[in-house]
Amino acid sequence: MHKLLVPASPALERSSVAAWIAEAVGRREKVLYKHAPTEDAAAVLGGSLPEVGVDPAVLTSGQVQLADTTALRARTGGGHEALLALHRDQLGEATRAGFAGLALTGDAAAMLTITCDEHELAGYERGLERLAVEEGVRSLCRYAADERQALLDDMLAVHHRDVVDDVWSVEVVLVDGDHRLRVRGELDFSNAGRFVPVVRAALGAGVRTLDASELVFCDVAGIRALVSAADALPPDTLPLTVTGADGVLATMLHLTGALNSRALQMGERETST
Repeated sequence: MHKLLVPASPALERSSVAAWIAEAVGRREKVLYKHAPTEDAAAVLGGSLPEVGVDPAVLTSGQVQLADTTALRARTGGGHEALLALHRDQLGEATRAGFAGLALTGDAAAMLTITCDEHELAGYERGLERLAVEEGVRSLCRYAADERQALLDDMLAVHHRDVVDDVWSVEVVLVDGDHRLRVRGELDFSNAGRFVPVVRAALGAGVRTLDASELVFCDVAGIRALVSAADALPPDTLPLTVTGADGVLATMLHLTGALNSRALQMGERETST
């Protein structure tokens, strides 16, 4: 419910956001589109929403509200606790107006202008995670791959339960009582570095199974990223178990020596093949 999008291009970001808004509208949620004053949000959504079958009239009906983040910052002082209190109030207002819930989205420019500094931004993002868990408020946060590395790594860690990157995605899922990190798509030298903070954060949250059954490609850089993340585990904890690896991935894990790490092992099905 608290998703991070790392878009490959502005066009992909616009289409992804429009599709996400379409889903929220279909669920009868009120959408708060947070934007920096430099963005012509009405023009952006006016062009992208019809492409996913949403009438731009939602921009004037009250269901999709454009929120200038400088105004929200002036109203709250840019502190994360005040911003979260505001969102709780907005959720109550949306419910009283007959909406099924509240959905929030904003890009890096919006997030950096709604908060007074990066410390408050970190608190705000973690607060959005609490809102998702406790109140069911959905958020789509967007940070480009060329964002400052330390900031992007922190955002990847905060959102480790649900990340959509350029050509890979991860989601924490519950399978037979076991929280697993399900990986989809392709990991290579161009994006594997962004995979590391996600896996480390998942491990820190107690995840010990990585489901690779939908990972269609992984090169040596992806293997190294996985080992680097797993090696951060304390020596007295359970290792990370990789399940669902196909023949190529399983072979690479063996040939690269990745399984020599005390912190990484294959699931039973893969080690028996």
